[in-house]
Amino acid sequence: MNIDDLRVALDNHLCLGKERPLVELVSKVEQILVPFVADCRWLPPAYFKPIVKEGFSQYHLCSSRFEKWHAVLCVWPAGAETAIHDHGGWGVVGIIKGEETTVWYRSKAVSITDSRGIDEIGRTVSRKGDFHHFLSRDYIHRVINSGTSTAISLHVYEVNLGLVGRNQFDPEDGVWCHCTVPYDNNVGSEFANQATRGKKVSFKAVLPLIWYRRKIYPFPNSLNTTLYGR
Repeated sequence: MNIDDLRVALDNHLCLGKERPLVELVSKVEQILVPFVADCRWLPPAYFKPIVKEGFSQYHLCSSRFEKWHAVLCVWPAGAETAIHDHGGWGVVGIIKGEETTVWYRSKAVSITDSRGIDEIGRTVSRKGDFHHFLSRDYIHRVINSGTSTAISLHVYEVNLGLVGRNQFDPEDGVWCHCTVPYDNNVGSEFANQATRGKKVSFKAVLPLIWYRRKIYPFPNSLNTTLYGR
């Protein structure tokens, strides 16, 4: 197996044929990911270690030609955790190595400036071979490497987070902000490559961003995004 095998398998399910109910779609994605989660020898060895001193590393693996899905590898040192955030669409996560704790929240906010905060509604511990998924943009969570060694997980998202970004909750201010978390291997779509390197972006490259933001994010904010902490 290799990354191209993953791309072909996901494209055959997600980009060909008729539209499927969302629950059926993510269930099939989980089935596709089983062999890729069970045996990690298809991954580049350089991706097995986090390259950031704090937080986690995020490697873009492959995407569909028309931005219908995006496969990402996340590598977490022991004790690392994300900010509280959403994803703007559906997602599937499989644990390749280690242990991850996912904490779920419900937001009380109705706008990005709303300071009514969030409530924790549950948490799940996932280990090697486990899967979980989420179906909507209202899914809010925080992920923690709750084990004693590096954790590695394979993610397939509807939304290209290196391109579109996500909403994150700032506990100090009690409000939401929008941010991007660029891929650590600087690959992905044309816009993601240019955006992470601070270059000017063509209008053609920005169009997918405008479409995604109009489709997904209910919070009114600028097209300019900010790199917030991991």
